[in-house]
Amino acid sequence: MSLGATRVALFAAVSIVLSLVSGPARAGEFQLVYRVSQEGAVVGAAIFSGVATEDDYTLRGVLRADVGPFAQSPVELIAVASGDMSGQALSWLRYALAVTENSLRRETDLSNAPSGVVVRKTPEPDTTLTSIAVPRRAQDALDPLTGLFQAARSVRRQNSCDASVLVYDGSLMYRIDVSHGAFPMGGYAGGGYDGPAVRCRFRYALDGAQAADANSAGPHEFRGEVWFATPRGPTLAAPLRAILDTRRGQLFFELHSYRVD
Repeated sequence: MSLGATRVALFAAVSIVLSLVSGPARAGEFQLVYRVSQEGAVVGAAIFSGVATEDDYTLRGVLRADVGPFAQSPVELIAVASGDMSGQALSWLRYALAVTENSLRRETDLSNAPSGVVVRKTPEPDTTLTSIAVPRRAQDALDPLTGLFQAARSVRRQNSCDASVLVYDGSLMYRIDVSHGAFPMGGYAGGGYDGPAVRCRFRYALDGAQAADANSAGPHEFRGEVWFATPRGPTLAAPLRAILDTRRGQLFFELHSYRVD
């Protein structure tokens, strides 16, 4: 892909993603926009945004990608999550994921009730996709979007690559692990951010026995590196850059726009 075509693709992808997020800035709000590429070609854009107060939080993640590592045709993913906050503790209440591909829309809706996690899927899954997660363990976990948010908060709180979060996505249990690598301390400049950062090892993988039970053909694991911002003030270590190895190839997420209030 030529440089001009790459810029057009990036502009189109970012425009579509930003059109899905609106509203004036508020205290405690963040909005991070990324360009997504593979093998030097832009394949889409992503956004991670949210608002956090002393009592609650709302998160939103959007991915818009053309043919490439995600699917054989354009795909759009929109995820939202909300819950309560008390100091460093998070208690998620609801998570919803909508995936649109080939004009087909699939939805997963999770709610965290006192009696356990309730899962609704549209259309209803067949027997091969029925959840194999243990409901009691699912209630102890976080949803995927809240899990990423909590991992970033942990990195910022400790100012180091140290986080481990159990995640339930409506079907399977995963674990997000952020750990130290043989990387020098330093900073990061790009996409509207210029300041201190830590470069960490990142792993998103099936947890425990489910790694052996799951379909081995599925893209269940992501390993790689993530740069997190560690400026003074914000309680969130915003992800700035990611290089992830997946079963469909290596993906690059590069910061395009940074705003953390």
